[in-house]
Amino acid sequence: MVPRRDIELPDSIGESVFIAAGTNDPICSPKESKELQALLEKANANVELHWESQGHQLTATEVEAARRWYQSL
Repeated sequence: MVPRRDIELPDSIGESVFIAAGTNDPICSPKESKELQALLEKANANVELHWESQGHQLTATEVEAARRWYQSL
């Protein structure tokens, strides 16, 4: 989710961010997940956006994807 809009994010060059998102999330829409990705990338962060065909809950496959992402850093 985008916590705040209309603020300038600090330069995040060299920072890595993993976002797990659900295509059926009733709380955080796919559009908002993509907006968060774009905001972070604009601040020079390296962003990986992982999609699941789920809702707002955290799934075991998301945890596994985050583990793989973290180990690849």
